[in-house]
Amino acid sequence: MKNLALVKVFGGAAVTAAVGLYALSRHRKYRATCLARLRALEETLAAEREFTSELTETLTDMAADLALSNKPDAPEIETYLPIGYVKSCYVSICCTPRNAALVKSARAEITLDKNISNTSLEGMKEFSHLWVVFVFHKNNNKDKVRSVWSDPGYTFRSKVRVPRNNKIEGDGSSGVKVGCFATRTPHRPNPIGLTLAKIERVDMKTRTIHLLGSDLLDGTPVLDIKPYVACYDNPTVLDYGEVKVASFSDYTTFKEREVVLAKGVEEEWKLLAGKLRLYKGNWEECLKCVKQTLACDLSRGETLKNPLKPYVLEFDGCVVEYVVEGQEESYKTVIVSVRRARKEEGGGKGRV
Repeated sequence: MKNLALVKVFGGAAVTAAVGLYALSRHRKYRATCLARLRALEETLAAEREFTSELTETLTDMAADLALSNKPDAPEIETYLPIGYVKSCYVSICCTPRNAALVKSARAEITLDKNISNTSLEGMKEFSHLWVVFVFHKNNNKDKVRSVWSDPGYTFRSKVRVPRNNKIEGDGSSGVKVGCFATRTPHRPNPIGLTLAKIERVDMKTRTIHLLGSDLLDGTPVLDIKPYVACYDNPTVLDYGEVKVASFSDYTTFKEREVVLAKGVEEEWKLLAGKLRLYKGNWEECLKCVKQTLACDLSRGETLKNPLKPYVLEFDGCVVEYVVEGQEESYKTVIVSVRRARKEEGGGKGRV
């Protein structure tokens, strides 16, 4: 009887274990089936997403094509190559004047490409000034600028803040925003600039025009040059009536700061005379231009927040360090040192 009882106990346990193993096997198969179905659904969803993305892209392209087809005779935009490049005393955007008239002693040279004959400059020396059509090649928003014709959804910054060193009459403060086409901002749909400069001399042999009163950066690509002709370009000569200029564009309203030298800086300038580029051997004229440049640049605030780290101006192959002192209404710029620029600082020759 005792053996029979043991058989019953172990037999029941065996049956229970067998039933448990069977249930576990069924559960594993069901789980595997569910995972397989889940993977299939995920693959289907991914395929649907890809199809939706492709469909959206196709519809967007169709909309763009339709918008272009509805434009009245949209012209094809050709690509123009520079006719030459600028060699300028201004190496970096910082402190470069916003108007050529602000620093009349600033020097620049335009050298034509070697494929352009020097005879194309014949007669240019008979003029006193010329227009330069150029590209703002150091804009920091190049990746955001796209063609209006190729992208119907294209937008650009339509309003810009006028220069901070301008006095806005009637506004009581500076920094008012106006439409970009009402300014000379470099950030525009097509980054093309126009400036008027004084012709110092024309070198036919090297195909180079030497300029004074320039606001061009070193290495600027030049698209075209045209002589200034008063009877064509000056409205007062043409008797077009009164010439009106917005207060935020009138350079006569620009403020200026006092610029002084720290002790010993003048001697540093003398030592650099032979190392200058456009002002080589003429440190006094170079220093005069630097002073004029810093005087009309009010974008720099006081240096008291970090007096040990002066501002830097890269100019004609040298590095000028300066600080701004005083109160807001009576700031003073102090040139604390000047040294020769290293090549990695942008002091090398421009593309000419």
